[in-house]
Amino acid sequence: IVLGKSIGFFSTPIYFPGTVYWRASRARQSLTQDMKPIVERAIKRADDGEELASVIDHWVKTLINSKKARLEDAEIQRVVEDNLVAFLFASQDTTAATTSFMFARLSANPDVLEKVREEQFRLRPKLDDPITVDIINQMTYTNQVVKEVLRLDSVSMYLAVRAERDIKIKGVAGGG
Repeated sequence: IVLGKSIGFFSTPIYFPGTVYWRASRARQSLTQDMKPIVERAIKRADDGEELASVIDHWVKTLINSKKARLEDAEIQRVVEDNLVAFLFASQDTTAATTSFMFARLSANPDVLEKVREEQFRLRPKLDDPITVDIINQMTYTNQVVKEVLRLDSVSMYLAVRAERDIKIKGVAGGG
């Protein structure tokens, strides 16, 4: 659903049945409906003071604790759902590209790969153990490697648009 409908959010925003934008908007509505119970559980866990177990739990807790926000549960629900949708759309290409760059950099630098492996085995002797926020915070070398890959091989996405004809805005000509 996400991959097939993401192009709709770069289309002309005409919300009329059958248009690309309309289909993309419907897909987004369906996606947020699927996320509702997940976010509701996170709100309940935060309200009950349970242990935070996911990124969503942390977002919810941050929003609840925010002195500026003072959001009601429905607003927290909407903010978290919007962030999740943004992550899904933004991450589809960037995750694949960054992973590819990471593999290329690590294969070209076996000494760095060995240090990453040593850190991972030290922090998680049983690789089936869950990765917690605490463990991620201890991955200092791995974090440095990720930051270096992001610095060297940026995957910042942009959308270039070219005008098909010259246009005038307040008498000033521009366009393509």
